[in-house]
Amino acid sequence: MGMPSLIYKWFFRAHSLKASKRNILGFVGIAPIRQTIIGMSTNLKPEEFKKLLGLMQKLGRAGL
Repeated sequence: MGMPSLIYKWFFRAHSLKASKRNILGFVGIAPIRQTIIGMSTNLKPEEFKKLLGLMQKLGRAGL
């Protein structure tokens, strides 16, 4: 997302994540639901993006 993740979590209380978790994923029975929020993604340098992509792939493979 374009805004800092801490502001999204604390100020906006991650409203859209909570809504999709409750109204979509929870409704169809998917559990547990974990989330990783990456803020300021438009300002990432290519090497930072590559590092985060590797982290997301690792978390996905581990089921986290």
